[in-house]
Amino acid sequence: MIDLFFDIETVPNFGSSEEYISTKKMIESNQLTKNSERKDLFWKYHRGALNPFDGKVILLTYKIDEGHTFFLKEWELGEERLLQEFLNAVKNLEYGSTTEEHLKIIGQNIRGFDLIFIFERMKQYQPKNERWLYYNFIKKPEILDFIQMHVPLNNFQIKGLNHDVLSHAYNFHTSTTHPTELALQYYRNEFDKILAYANSRFIYPILYKKIQKDGLVSKETLQHSIQFIQSQKDSQKIVSVD
Repeated sequence: MIDLFFDIETVPNFGSSEEYISTKKMIESNQLTKNSERKDLFWKYHRGALNPFDGKVILLTYKIDEGHTFFLKEWELGEERLLQEFLNAVKNLEYGSTTEEHLKIIGQNIRGFDLIFIFERMKQYQPKNERWLYYNFIKKPEILDFIQMHVPLNNFQIKGLNHDVLSHAYNFHTSTTHPTELALQYYRNEFDKILAYANSRFIYPILYKKIQKDGLVSKETLQHSIQFIQSQKDSQKIVSVD
């Protein structure tokens, strides 16, 4: 069994830093709102990082078994080459392994986000290879998603489950950055901050080992973490309003 852990960071896909900054200023001054004629730009700013049609991959972090942690950086490679290098790594693992050593892709919410996002982005560059890309990323690998693993402990609901909740439940500390803050760092060329953020969040190899050794946390522990993280978010909203 080959374990491939991975995570992606995404931002709204603006044509330039100037376009992103000007959009940000228009939103902050209420010149651009969700009811404006250019409301598509408003939603691209706020939610573009969450869909592969208005967003792009800027960093892909992965690790194979106990090996080195790789960081594929869009600002150095370009998105197309970044995705191609990851695709090559996956292909080498799939076709270079035996039946007994099939590939397992492991991550957090990769079924609901990461794999779908990179699959759709790759289709933008390789539209004729859609079936082949689907086979390599969606169909063939065994996919282990930490969010799906914990759904039974959350009354079979995904709502409330996220990276911060799992980190708290399993006693990991990671830095939290809002998606709009990450995008601002990217368009300001503050790449060291993005790398530090991604590195702090890449807990999946050790989380996997911990679960293998000790099993899943209890339902009570997970629910406590959900409530704790939600209370933190609520307090941050109050502070921002004040």
